Amino acid sequence: MAISESRLRIRSRPVAQVLAVASFSAAAVSPRPLIAASAGVIGVAILALSIWRTDGANSGIGNTGIWAGAAGVAVVLIGQYQTVGPVPQSALDVRQLWVGLLALACVSTALATRTAMFRRVAMAAGLASVLLITGVMVASDWDSSGGVDVYRNHQAAGDALLDGENPYGEAVQVENGSPFVPEGTMIVGYSYPPVILATYGLVATFTDPRIVSLLAWLGVLVWLALRSRRSDESGLKHSMLVLLATAPVWPVVWFIGWTEPLSLAFLLVAAVLWTERPIASAVALGLALASKQYFVFLAPVLLLYEDEERWKRTSIALGVAAATLVPALLVDASAFITANVGNLADIGFRPDTQSLSGALAELGLDFYLPVAAWVLLSLAFASLVGRGSKTRADFFLRSTLALGFSFLIGQAFPNYWYLLLGMVAIAAVLKKDESDRSARSAAVVRSAAA
Repeated sequence: MAISESRLRIRSRPVAQVLAVASFSAAAVSPRPLIAASAGVIGVAILALSIWRTDGANSGIGNTGIWAGAAGVAVVLIGQYQTVGPVPQSALDVRQLWVGLLALACVSTALATRTAMFRRVAMAAGLASVLLITGVMVASDWDSSGGVDVYRNHQAAGDALLDGENPYGEAVQVENGSPFVPEGTMIVGYSYPPVILATYGLVATFTDPRIVSLLAWLGVLVWLALRSRRSDESGLKHSMLVLLATAPVWPVVWFIGWTEPLSLAFLLVAAVLWTERPIASAVALGLALASKQYFVFLAPVLLLYEDEERWKRTSIALGVAAATLVPALLVDASAFITANVGNLADIGFRPDTQSLSGALAELGLDFYLPVAAWVLLSLAFASLVGRGSKTRADFFLRSTLALGFSFLIGQAFPNYWYLLLGMVAIAAVLKKDESDRSARSAAVVRSAAA
C-alpha cells in the first residue's frame, strides 16, 4: 500500500511540475553541457508526463512541499559549486549569506506541512535572497564589460539612440564575447528585436538597462507571492514561488543582461488577462512573441489553441508582433535582418551549449543540426504538442514543452532554461487556480441541488 501511494504521489501533476521547474533550474546552473542537457531532457520528459500521463492527484502540502524543498536544496548545492557565467566581486562577497537564505527557503518549504510558520519563513527567505544578491550588485561599483557582450550591446544601442543613429546598423559594434571566435571578432548591429530596443536599449540611454530585468522578475515573484497566500492544500503555489525566488541562475541572468525576464513578464500579463480582457492579453502576448526570435516556434501552439477567442487572439497577437518590426524594417530592412537573423546564424557551433549538441561535444562527438532542420523539426514538434490545448495553463505548459524540445535539439544557454522554469511555474499556478475555481463552482452547484 505504501509503495502504491508513493507512486501516486510522484505521478501527481503538482509534483511533476515542481520537478520540471527544478530540472530546468539545474540545467540553467550547470556549466557542464552533459549535466545541463541531461537535466533539460529530464525536465522536458517530466513536463510531457504532467500534461498527458499524470492523474492530477493532490496528496497534501507535505507531499508537494517536501519534493519542492528537496529539489530546491539539490539545485542550490549545484549552484553553490558551479559557475555558469561572470558575476561581480560584490556578489561573491555575500555568496555564503545568499546561499544560506536559499537553503533556508527550500528547507522551510519541505517543513511547511508541520506549521504555517515554515511557509512564511520560506517565502520571506526566498524573496530576501533575490533582494540581497541583486541589491549588492546594483549598489556596488563594478565593471560588467569584460566579455559580457549582451550588456555592452544594450549600452551601444542606447548610445546610438542618443546620437540619432540606427542601432541595427554599424553604429552598434561590440566585441564578440564567445570564447570560440578569434579575438577581436565584432558583433555589428543590435542583436535584439525592437521590443527589446524600446525597453533595454531605451533605458540604457539614462541608466543601467538591467533594471528592466529586475523590475520584470520582481513583478513575477510578487504575483506568485500573492497567489501563494491563498488557500492551497497541495502547496503548489508556495513551492513554485520558492523555487523561482531561489533559482541560483538569477545573478548571472541579471548581470549579463539577458532579456528573458521581460519576456516572462509579458507572458504573465497575457496569462492573467487571458479570459477577462482577451484583447489586452493578446497585445501582451504579441509583445512577448516579438521579444525573442525563438518565440516563432510558438506560432503553431497559438494557432491550434481551442476556444471561442482563438482567431481574435491569434490575429491580434501576431499582428502586434509583426507591427513591432515595421519601424526597423522601414528604416533599413537589410541592416535589421542582418543584425537580428545574421548575427544568430553566425554563432555557429558552440561546444559549451547546454543542449544535446553540447553533451555530445563533451563526449568527443561534434554534431550541429543545420539551422533549416532545426527550424522544421521545432515547428513540427510544436504542431504536435499544440493539439488539444483548451485552457490558458495548457497553452503555456505546451508552449514550454515546444520550446524545451527546440532548445535541446539546437543550442541553449542558461537564460533559455531560466525562461522555461518561469513558464512552468506560472502555468502550474494558473492551472491550480482554474482547478480551485472549478471545484468551488461544483460545490455551489451541489449545494444548490441539495
